[in-house]
Amino acid sequence: MSIDELIIACAELGVHVVFLPVGVAGGYVHDIGLIVIDSGLPVLEQRAVLAHEYVHALHGHEGVQDKAVEARVDQRAARLLVSPAEYVLAEHLYGCDAAAIAEELELPVWAVAAYQAWLATQHPEALSAISNLRESAAPDADSIYDQAIAFANGKDTV
Repeated sequence: MSIDELIIACAELGVHVVFLPVGVAGGYVHDIGLIVIDSGLPVLEQRAVLAHEYVHALHGHEGVQDKAVEARVDQRAARLLVSPAEYVLAEHLYGCDAAAIAEELELPVWAVAAYQAWLATQHPEALSAISNLRESAAPDADSIYDQAIAFANGKDTV
């Protein structure tokens, strides 16, 4: 999702989004339906933090959450930001290097790491499919792209 799509999704929940130089990455205030994002963050980080706070709003979280909840929120936010097909292509190029994948997908490293954690726990079969794709002798970029699209659509062609 883009920043604009996330702002619209927040509005549909009745949550307002503001960008201010607040000195913390972001926060969700349930009582007043407000998400605040630090305007001093790079735009790619603003988008990821907004996705994270949007997930808090979806669940009606109030106040600081424990580490397990924050990890699940990060994973859900990452799933809003990461295209499965683009992820497969990036992993084909860079292996499991979260920093390189993050740069390729224009995301912060934490979002890619959260996506990888979600894959590992919820879809371990995806990791073997991605590994098979990476090890295959794909003849050209179109073939890799076709396999990635098939994987993203849940078809086991690799």
